[in-house]
Amino acid sequence: MKYTIFLLLFNLHSIFAQKSILIKNANIIPIHMDTILKGYDVIVTNGIITDIYKSKKRKNKKNEFIIDATNQYLIPGLADMHVHIPRQTKYGYGADEFLKLQLAAGVTHLRSMRGADADLVIQREATQKTNPDIYTSAPPFYAGRVWIRGDSLQKLLKNYQSQGYQSLKVLSVPSVAWFDTLAQLAQDHGFKLSGHVPNSISIAHALSKGLNSIEHLGGYENLSINSPELSAAIEQTKNQQVYNCPTLDWYFVNYTQVPYSELKKRPGLDRLPTGLVASWTKIFDDYFAKQAQKHPDSLRKEQQLEKEYIEKKLIILKQLHQQGCKLLVSPDASTVFQVPGLAMIDEMKWYKKAGIPEYNILRAATLNAAEYMGEANQWGSIQKNKVADLVLLDANPLDDIENLRKIKGVMKRGQWFSVSQINELIQTCKQNYREQP
Repeated sequence: MKYTIFLLLFNLHSIFAQKSILIKNANIIPIHMDTILKGYDVIVTNGIITDIYKSKKRKNKKNEFIIDATNQYLIPGLADMHVHIPRQTKYGYGADEFLKLQLAAGVTHLRSMRGADADLVIQREATQKTNPDIYTSAPPFYAGRVWIRGDSLQKLLKNYQSQGYQSLKVLSVPSVAWFDTLAQLAQDHGFKLSGHVPNSISIAHALSKGLNSIEHLGGYENLSINSPELSAAIEQTKNQQVYNCPTLDWYFVNYTQVPYSELKKRPGLDRLPTGLVASWTKIFDDYFAKQAQKHPDSLRKEQQLEKEYIEKKLIILKQLHQQGCKLLVSPDASTVFQVPGLAMIDEMKWYKKAGIPEYNILRAATLNAAEYMGEANQWGSIQKNKVADLVLLDANPLDDIENLRKIKGVMKRGQWFSVSQINELIQTCKQNYREQP
C-alpha cells in the first residue's frame, strides 16, 4: 500500500515539475555571494529557476503550486563528491536505497569514485527516477595494471570516453613516467584526473602534471607541518586551482576517534536495515574485544597515534582554506556508522572543527562542486536560469551546520518533496529491508 502511495506522490511531483512553482517569502542563502536574501520569492518553471525577487503580494497564477517558506532558509542542493555506490544488495539495501537516502538528506549531486558499467546505467537513469545527478569516474588505475601502456592506454581512455565516464581516478602507479603518460592522455581526452597522490610521486610533481582533485589529503600528510615543503605544496595547489576532498569522517570513524557510544547514536541509523547496523556493531565489539586481550595500554597508544595523524589532517585542511584553496565535501560514506546523505553533515562538522566558517563549508558542498565539474552556470547556487536543485530548512545553517538536518523539503530538477513525502521516500526503502544479507 505504501509503495502505491509513493508512486502516486511521484506522479504528482512530475506534474509539479512541469508547471509554475512559487517558493514564497524564503530567506535565501544564494551561495555565490556571502549574504542572506531575507523574504524573497523564487519562481520555478519546468525545473528551472526563472525569477527571484523581494516577496510581494500578487495574484496567484492559475495552476501555480505554492510553497510557503516564511521564516525558513533556502539553500542549493548539496553535492557529495566521493561516493561508492553499492554494487551488491545487503540486508535489502542497495544502490536504489542509497540514492533515495541521499536525496532525502538534501544531496542532489554525487561523484562516483570507483565506477563500473553498472554506475553508468544508474547515471543515465537518474533523471527518470528523480535521483541525484551522478558523475562517474572510470575504474581506478593502480600499479597492478602495468599491462596498460602506450597505445593500449590511449585506446582504453577513448573507450571510457565513448562509454560516458567523466573522470579518471588514480590509486597507485608503476612509475613516474607512467603517471605522466596517464596525466597527459587524460588532458588530451578531456578527463578530469583525481585520486590519491601515489607514494612513488611527490605531491609537487602530481600537481604540476594535472592531478586536479586530491582525495583524502594524500601527499600533504607526508610533509611536516610548518615545513617549507608543505607551504610550497599548498601554494602550488592554489596556483594550479586544484581541489581537495578530504573525506575526514571516514578517518574519524575508522580510526576510532569518535566515541563508540556516539557512533551508535548517530542520527539516521534508523533509516538503514537493522541487520546492517547490527553487523557494524559486531565489527566494533570484536575490535575492542581483541584490543582488550592485548596489553592494557595497547588501545590507548594506538588511538593516540591515530589522533595525531587525524589532527594533522585538520591542520592541513585549515591551511588549505586559509590560503584560498578550493575544497569539496564528502564523508566517503562507505564504512560503518555512516548514513548516506546525513553523513555529509558529520563531515561538515569536522570542517567546522578545523576552523572553517559555515558559509565556506556550504560553498564547498555546493558551488565549489559545480565549479569543479565545469557546470557552475547550471547548478550550485540559487540564481535565475539555474536548475532548481534546492533544500528548504527550518533553521539557518550559517548559525549552526547541524541545522542542515532540519529539512522542510527538497527540490530536485523542480520536483518537490515535502518533509512528509521525504519520510515516505525513506519508508519505501525500509520496506525492502530484511534481517539477513
